[in-house]
Amino acid sequence: MKRNPLRVLLCLALVLLLSAEFVPAAFGADSTFEKSISAFPESYRVKLRELHKIYPEWEFQAMDTGLNWNDAVNVESSGGRSLIDVYDSYSDVFKSKNTGDYNYSSGRYIQKDGGFCTANKYCVSYFMDPRNFLNEENIFQFELLRFDDSFTVDSVDLVLSGTFMYNKKITYVTSSGASKTMNQTYAEVIYEAGEMYDINPCYLASKIRNEIGSTPSGSVTGRNSSYPGIYNFYNIGASDGAGAITRGLAWAAGRDGTYHRPWTTPKKSIVGGAEYIASTYIGKGQFTGYYQRFNVNPDSYYSTYEHQYMTNVSGATIQGYSAYRSYLSMGLLEGHFIFSIPVYRNMPGAANNKGTLKLADAASQTVTVSTDSAINVRTGPSTNYDRLGFTLARGTKLTVLGTYATDSRYFDSILRYPFWYYVKFKYDGTAYKGYVPAGFTSVTTTKTVAPGLYAPKYSTTNKSLYFKYVSMDARICSVVDDTKLKFLKTGTCNVMAYDSTGRYAMVKYKVSSSAGPNPTEEQPVELDSELGKVDGLRQTNVTQTGFTLSWNAVSGAKGYRVLRYHPATDETETLTTTKKTAFTLKDLAPGSTMQLTVMAYTKENGETIWGEASEPLQAMTVPNGPEAVSQSKSTSNSVTMTWSGVEGAKSYQLVRYDEARDDFVSVKITKGNAGTASGLSAASSYWLKVRAIVSIGGKDYYTPYSLTLTAKTGPAQATGLKQTAATTNSVSLAWNAAAKADSYIVCRVNESNGELTEIGRTSATSYTVQGLSSGASAVYTVKSSRVEDEIDYDGTKSNEVLGASKPVQVTGLQQYSTKSTCLKLKWNAVHNAEGYCVYRVSDTGSYKKVATVTDNKALVKSLSPATSYDFVVRAYIRANGTVYWGDYSDTLRAKTNPSK
Repeated sequence: MKRNPLRVLLCLALVLLLSAEFVPAAFGADSTFEKSISAFPESYRVKLRELHKIYPEWEFQAMDTGLNWNDAVNVESSGGRSLIDVYDSYSDVFKSKNTGDYNYSSGRYIQKDGGFCTANKYCVSYFMDPRNFLNEENIFQFELLRFDDSFTVDSVDLVLSGTFMYNKKITYVTSSGASKTMNQTYAEVIYEAGEMYDINPCYLASKIRNEIGSTPSGSVTGRNSSYPGIYNFYNIGASDGAGAITRGLAWAAGRDGTYHRPWTTPKKSIVGGAEYIASTYIGKGQFTGYYQRFNVNPDSYYSTYEHQYMTNVSGATIQGYSAYRSYLSMGLLEGHFIFSIPVYRNMPGAANNKGTLKLADAASQTVTVSTDSAINVRTGPSTNYDRLGFTLARGTKLTVLGTYATDSRYFDSILRYPFWYYVKFKYDGTAYKGYVPAGFTSVTTTKTVAPGLYAPKYSTTNKSLYFKYVSMDARICSVVDDTKLKFLKTGTCNVMAYDSTGRYAMVKYKVSSSAGPNPTEEQPVELDSELGKVDGLRQTNVTQTGFTLSWNAVSGAKGYRVLRYHPATDETETLTTTKKTAFTLKDLAPGSTMQLTVMAYTKENGETIWGEASEPLQAMTVPNGPEAVSQSKSTSNSVTMTWSGVEGAKSYQLVRYDEARDDFVSVKITKGNAGTASGLSAASSYWLKVRAIVSIGGKDYYTPYSLTLTAKTGPAQATGLKQTAATTNSVSLAWNAAAKADSYIVCRVNESNGELTEIGRTSATSYTVQGLSSGASAVYTVKSSRVEDEIDYDGTKSNEVLGASKPVQVTGLQQYSTKSTCLKLKWNAVHNAEGYCVYRVSDTGSYKKVATVTDNKALVKSLSPATSYDFVVRAYIRANGTVYWGDYSDTLRAKTNPSK
C-alpha cells in the first residue's frame, strides 16, 4: 500500500556531526536505506535501523532545525510554554519546584492551567528529544499529516471507538434548544473535512478525541449558557486558564465568516476547524504533531517557539500514540509512512548515545519505601514485567544496585513510573533482587556539602555524555548552567541528575556550614560574605507617564544602581543611584517600553564592590487607547464594533452608555479587535466606546477610552418568510413587513457553512428569484434593512425556508411493453425531479392517478384486454411540505393485448 505523493516532504540538508559516508558493516547490504538516513546523527540511525527491519516501507526524513539543543530546551522551558499534568499519580521528577511553580508551605504544585503545572527542564528535554520516541508506538508524532486515499471512513470510526461519536450520526441542539439529527456520521464528516483540506482524517479524529474526551465536554454540547447552539470540537481559542471552554466557544461564535464560523452545528465546527488547522498549522510548516507542539521548523510561517498548539509538554506523544493504536487496529502499519524528524545542533551523545556514565555521589545508595501503598517488586524496569509475588511496605530498606529509565513505551507509564531502581533487600529472612519504581522511595544516603558552588563528579567512557541537574528544592539548591549546583543555605535537598541516554540518579545532599570546601573548578565563596544578586524586580503604580520600580533588599548592600539598556545603541544608561529599594520613573511617553536592571553595591576598604545585576525587567507604561473605532455590522438587536489593536493588549472592554444610569456600562470583554453589544432595541442609536486591558507586572491596567461612537441597530426582524409560487425557472417568496425597514435583502444560505449570498434587494415584502434551473431547491432568508445618513443598517435575518422551482414538463412518453391486463410506460427523465405521477385520462377528460414512481418508468396494472387507454405523466418536487408540480405530458394512447 503506497501513499499519495502529497505526503512527500523535501528533506533538508543537515550539517553532520559524523561523516555521512559511515555505514556499519552489519548494514552494508542495505546501502540504499543507509544513504536515506545519512542526514541523521548516529544516535538516531541506531534506532531507525531497528524500525527499518520491521517496517521496510517507512521513510525517515531529517529536518535540520539549525537550533542549538540547549538553547531550544531553555526556551521551551520558559514563559509557561511547557506544562505537565499536576496529578499526584504522575512522577514529581517531571514537575518544577522553582519559585512560582511550587508552594513549599502547602506542599502543592501551583497550577498554571486546570490540572497542569510547570514542567521542569528535564521533562522538557525528555519530550523534545526525538531519540526517546523512535519506536513504533511513539514515532507517529513525527508523521506527515497529509491526506491520501489509504484512509477510509471506517478507519476514522476506529479512532473514535469508545467515544460518544463512534458509529453515530451527528445529533445536536440549536440555539433555541431544538434537537437536530444529520444524515452523516461523525466519522463521515471528519473524513470529508480531511479530504477537503488535505489533512489526515485519522489525525483530525485523534485531535478531537484528545481535546473533548470520550464523553462530550462543554465545548460540544451546544448548551453553554453564554453561547447556546455553538460547537468547538478542537477547542480552538480555548486558551489556558479558568473559563477556557467559554473563550473557545466565543471564538467559534465569530461572525466574520472565516473558517465557516459561526459554528452552529458540529459539522461546521469539524470542517471549519480542519480549515483552521490546515491554514494555521499544517499549511504553515507545522505539519507533524511534534512541530505543532514544538515549533522548531526553520521554514515555519511563524517565529520559532511561537504559535504552539498546546502547552501540555507530552501532547504530541499522546496524540502520536493514539494514531499508532488506530493504525495498528486497522492493519495499516505495514504501509508506507513518511516521518519528518527534527535534528538539533550539539545534542549530547549525538554521535552515539552509548557509553559508561556514573555519578560518584549516587554510589552505594540506600533507599526506603516511602508510600503507604504496598509496592510490587518486578523482574524488569516497567510494569510490563512479572511481579516477584509479594509487596513491600512503607519503611522497607533497599540497597540500590543500579538506576534505569523505564523501558515502557506507553506515554502514561512513562509519566507515572519514569525511573526504576534495581535493588537488593531481605523479605521474611530471604535475600531478593528486583526492580521498584524510584518515585515510591526516599533516598536515605546523604552527601555532605558546604554552601556555595559545587560540581558533582562523574566518570564516563563517552566524552559527549554528561549529566544535567534539576533541584527538587529551589530554596536550598539552584542549578547553574545545567551542570553545576549552587547550595544557598543549610538543610537537605534532593537533586536529580540525568543524561541523554536515560541514565538517572537522585542524590540527597546535606548542606552544612561546617563541611570542607566543595570540589569545583571555581573558587567556592561562603554565602554569608557574598553580595547577593538583586531579585524580585517589579513595577507597580503604572500610569501612561510613569511607574514605580521596586526590588527586594540585598543583605549587606549599601545602595543600588538602576540601569536602562538601549538596544539601538547597545549602551547602558544609569538612571539613578539610591539607598532605597524603589525608584519612580516620570514624564515617560504612553506605551513606552524599556529594559531595566538593578545592581547592589557595598563598600570595603574604601572600594565599591558590586553584586551581580538582577535579571532584566521589560517594563512599560500604559499605552494610548484603541483608535479607528467603527461599526462593522448590525442586526435588529446588536451592533458589532471594530478598532485598531493596542500593542501588548491582553483583551478589550467594550462599554455602552446606559441612559437609566447616566453612565457607561460594560458590554463585553473580548480578546480580538472586535466586539458585539447585544440585547439592544431595533432601529435605535447607542453610544459605545472601547479601551484596552494590558497586563504589566502581573497586574491589569486599563488604557484611556477610545472616542465615543454612535452605533445603530437595524430595523426589526423580518418574519414569516415562505414560498408563495414557483415556475420552472423561478421561486416567489413573501414575508411580513418589519418595523422601521425601508428595504429587504434576499439571501441564499450555503447549507454547508451557513454563509449568506445576497441575490436581490427590494422595498416590497415579496420577491421572485429568477433564472433558476427547473426543479432546483435552495435555502433562502431575508434581512431587513434601513438607510440612515447614507449608511445601511441590517436587521437580524428572518427564518430560513427551503424553496424550489417547478420541474419541467415530461416529454417522450411511450409504451414499451404490453400484456393483456397491464402495460409498461417510460419517458425522458426530468432534471431534479423527486418523482413522477402517472394518470389515466377518462373519456370525460378527468385524471385518475394510477402510479407514483421515483424513476422514469412505470407499470400500470388491472387493465382490460384489447382495450385502448389514454395516459399522461407529470414530475414533482417537494419543499417545506409543499409539492410543486411540472406540467402534464402530452397524452399517450396505449392499448393492451387481447386475451389468449
